[in-house]
Amino acid sequence: MIRLVFSFIAAAVFTVDCLFAQPSGAGSLAELRILGKPEKSETDRVAFGTKDRSGRTCAAIRVISDMVGFRYGSNNDPVRVDPLPGGDMVYLSPDEQVLDIYHEGYRPLKVILRESGIVLKEQDVWTITVKGDVPAIKITVTILTEPEGSQIEIDSSPAGPGPVYPLAGGPSLGLEFRSSDRKCKLG
Repeated sequence: MIRLVFSFIAAAVFTVDCLFAQPSGAGSLAELRILGKPEKSETDRVAFGTKDRSGRTCAAIRVISDMVGFRYGSNNDPVRVDPLPGGDMVYLSPDEQVLDIYHEGYRPLKVILRESGIVLKEQDVWTITVKGDVPAIKITVTILTEPEGSQIEIDSSPAGPGPVYPLAGGPSLGLEFRSSDRKCKLG
């Protein structure tokens, strides 16, 4: 629970408790997905010294994302993962067929390379962009007013004297206090 207290000169206090509830379908995991099509680099190459267990030069998949904290798996296990600004470079055996991408709170993403258009060969570097769907979060807002019984409006519609209103939509919250002699607005 987050409690925000706003005090106005006219002796009104708004207390907003934001309770971040479980998304509907509690226990269900959000989805990871690939945006666009994988692209093979015409200029980037894996160095000859980067070898798999069989001594072959690796191929690599650059995973671009605004998320951090990915873990990776594959049929032959990734040879290594190098963190990069905005993503990771995942080195794989050139005959690898699958890249599994894991992130806490998300269902694993199984990328079947050939089905995705990726055909690995020694030294090839491919790029994919991974995005995580953000689950909607329902927030309950409690507004306590002084003096007690002050009228509350939500989206310019009278909502009565309170105290609990579920809100849906964006992450912003605006509060407005009106008295006969002044008007204060926050948000």
